Amino acid sequence: MILRIFFVVIVFVQNCFTNDFLFDRVRNFVGDEVFKINKNFIEKLFSQQQIFFRDGVLDNKKVLETLKNNGLMSLKFNSPKDVSIVFSSHTSPIFLLRSVNNALASMGYSYFEVKKAEYENNISKIIFSFTSEYMIDPLIVIEEMNKRGFIFNKVKRINMQAWEYDVDILDSKIANAKSIEIGDSLDLKEVSGEYWLQIFEISGNMNITANSIDWKPKIIFFDKNLHIIDILKKEEVMTNIAFNVLKDVRFILISDAQNPINIKNGIKVIFSGF
Repeated sequence: MILRIFFVVIVFVQNCFTNDFLFDRVRNFVGDEVFKINKNFIEKLFSQQQIFFRDGVLDNKKVLETLKNNGLMSLKFNSPKDVSIVFSSHTSPIFLLRSVNNALASMGYSYFEVKKAEYENNISKIIFSFTSEYMIDPLIVIEEMNKRGFIFNKVKRINMQAWEYDVDILDSKIANAKSIEIGDSLDLKEVSGEYWLQIFEISGNMNITANSIDWKPKIIFFDKNLHIIDILKKEEVMTNIAFNVLKDVRFILISDAQNPINIKNGIKVIFSGF
């Protein structure tokens, strides 16, 4: 009997904590004024609080979708404002910067500045700033960063003109990188003369042939956080090169040591096992 009472008390305390945490997040997303005015409506929307958690972790996307679909997310300003979005993650600054830059470009934001960038205790933190009549929709931010292999630990509205995102890499990706596996043969053509490949924890032998007689290979190997593992560079002109790919390599950048344009006409990549 005592154990049963103890169990009931524990469940009650956990439910109270979960409920408080959920409504604290909702209040943060919509702001105090909107929360107070719509308190009864919000309590009804989130009455089944368990559906907004996954394995005990708040599903920020589901909460934000519920608020947006019910007209409780205000993202428009009366006039253009200076707005900011803050990203922090256990990854390299260059990978986080590249990922967010690419995500913002996909959302149509081409004019923005990096207001602050820091790397401390293996955590990168970058503040992006721009002028707009709208705050960037956090739902779109989540969707675009999910596409690039990120998951969201925490989403926080700092104020009307700034949001903060704490993210981790679940499966690092580069938007324009071509995935390649053992047994694949790819014919690629990039007018920039820079070719990104993405590999998933496999080793093998890679053979590259350029559709050019002026190629001086420059091949850079990166890990999942875009840290450079190795650089293969040749000063002599060649049309074909072969090399081993180690298991820790996630991304490979293939270009030309003198001018990337030299291989704009394309390359052929063959990836085989040892």
